[in-house]
Amino acid sequence: MTNQELEAAVLSIIEKAYEAKYIGRIKIKDILDCSGKTIGYKLVLGLNNNERPLTMQIEGTPEQFLKYVEKELRSRHLHYTAFYKGYQVPIDDGCIDTSCSCKK
Repeated sequence: MTNQELEAAVLSIIEKAYEAKYIGRIKIKDILDCSGKTIGYKLVLGLNNNERPLTMQIEGTPEQFLKYVEKELRSRHLHYTAFYKGYQVPIDDGCIDTSCSCKK
């Protein structure tokens, strides 16, 4: 199977598992041994954050890879996942209310 065929199969698995279409970034890369032979596959899902993608990888055949991806997607419940971005705001010591005697 080519990587494009694997991508289409993973999209089909996502649609079947979550009853939703995945429209984010998806990439499948080969895992190579020292001689350049493909020994496994790595799935990269951008979800809503391309800088920190979700990755899954396994050494094995394309069929083993697809079976592993299906098992992982079903167990992770990604359709219930929510993403948030937070910022840390420095506290200015001059703004602290010191009128209460319990605060020191």
